Amino acid sequence: KKKLNKVLPYREISNEKTYSRSR
Repeated sequence: KKKLNKVLPYREISNEKTYSRSR
């Protein structure tokens, strides 16, 4: 999943981090 994060845009990664924190 880390590799996918690198491929995804920076904003997308930030969104994922926020989602994890919200959870």
